[in-house]
Amino acid sequence: DGTLANGSSVSRTVGRSSKIDFATGVATPSLDDITIPTGIYGYVNLGVELRDEDSQPSIVMEGTYTHTDSSVIPIRFEFNSGEVFEAETSQQVDVTEDQTVLSKIVFDPQVWFSVVSRNALDNAQLTDGTIIISETKNASIFDLVADRLDVSTESTFQ
Repeated sequence: DGTLANGSSVSRTVGRSSKIDFATGVATPSLDDITIPTGIYGYVNLGVELRDEDSQPSIVMEGTYTHTDSSVIPIRFEFNSGEVFEAETSQQVDVTEDQTVLSKIVFDPQVWFSVVSRNALDNAQLTDGTIIISETKNASIFDLVADRLDVSTESTFQ
């Protein structure tokens, strides 16, 4: 959604499922085909809705955690919600004819987990040797991280 300098509003919705790789930022299929009218925008709002049609998580991140005893434990974060992440900017965005403007929402997992103490991860319950953080496993850690998801989103327009 956006507001042009002359006060008129523009809204575009693209309904499609796409898988986005956190490491590369590449979406499959691509989400780069939204056309907006030319003009100078004084306000832009970008929203992304997560899928929640079944029990498959909409966000999955995997890595390792180094316990204070130096053991390395696999860790998996699972988020399953139809949440809509919105980011807005009041910076001026000038769109000329046949110009491509890149807009993206930036998620920062370091910010998500910054509120989780080392002690909480050291004492997390393991499932088949893995720390799983989800609504049903290690729920207290999940709640902390899930609260940070929305807080840490930001948008950029180039």
